[in-house]
This record gives sequence, structure tokens and C-alpha cells, in this order.
Amino acid sequence: MNFGVCILVGGKSSRMNFQAKADLKLNDRTFLEILAQEMYSIPFKYLSVNPSQQYVIEGYTNIIDEYPSIGPMNGIVSVLHQTKVDALFVCSCDMPFVNMDVVNILYEKLEDYDGIFLEDENHTYLTAGIYTRKLLPILEKQIEKKDYRLYRSVKMGNIKLLNTKDTNLEPELLMNINTLEDYQTLKRKRES
Repeated sequence: MNFGVCILVGGKSSRMNFQAKADLKLNDRTFLEILAQEMYSIPFKYLSVNPSQQYVIEGYTNIIDEYPSIGPMNGIVSVLHQTKVDALFVCSCDMPFVNMDVVNILYEKLEDYDGIFLEDENHTYLTAGIYTRKLLPILEKQIEKKDYRLYRSVKMGNIKLLNTKDTNLEPELLMNINTLEDYQTLKRKRES
């Protein structure tokens, strides 16, 4: 199986006051640098970017988003369209603590599912999960219908939801930094 990683970088960052989340720093490294280094052992590596972004990360190929302004579905479909990977670990650039433990746990349980995602009592983590090529026709149909809700779309496939309680993963690994307030809180915790 051709297995790849896609780091979603092309979002608008509207809740971050339009500051690119990929460029936020933690311990003198950007979120993107942290994730890219962590995922480096995955054979096929991609950054989903909008046309104005020119990130240069060794070993990673930039994939230009095909469908502007539709959220994460855009990057996932664009990478699946433009590559030959069979399965893709998708990670949002605003989740700087996602590591290879997350990838390995999901990959080990992928089996014949169309996708596999972690969930807890509050959230299903669709931007830290594995999408196979089998989900592509479903996502394409949803784009045609202008229905960009990722959860609703993946539920149409044969997916597995793995509860975080059934793993040894620390909750912080799936922390999503969505707002400037989230970022400032994170920096205060890390600097103290």
C-alpha cells in the first residue's frame, strides 16, 4: 500500500485573525516544522497549500488546493487527485502535537476500512485520521452537492471510529490551536 501524509496548510485562519497557523512558533520552531519533522518517516509527504503559499520543507511536495474556501475537504481531495497514494494520514497544521504514535495506532487498525479516525466524548478528529482512496468518490460527490461537511461525508463510507479511551494516547496529542487565545494559553503553559 502506498501510504502518505498530508499536512493541511491552506486554510484561511479566520479564527486566528488571519495569521497562518502553520507559521505559529513553539520553542523556536513553527507548527509546520514540528509536524513535518515528526511525519518524516512516512514514505509519501505532501503539504496541502493554497495558491499563494510557497512552503519549502525538505522531502515534502506542495499540492495546490483545487477547491478554494471549502475547508479541509479541499486539501484531502486535492492530494488524492494529484497523487497515487492508496491511504493518506491527514493532519491539520494547527495540531502541533500529533505524532507517529497517532499514525501507527490508526494504521494498525485500518484493515479494510475506507478511513479511520479517533474520537472522544466531545469530538471526532477528522483532521488527524487516515483517508483511503475509497473515500474519494464520496468526497467528490459531496463537493458537487456543495456539502462540505467532512463528518457527514466520511460517515457515508465504511469507516472506523476508534475511541481515544481504547488507546494509550495522551489527550494533548490531539490539541487543536484554533484561536489567538488558544495559542497564547499554549505559549504560557509551555514557557512556565
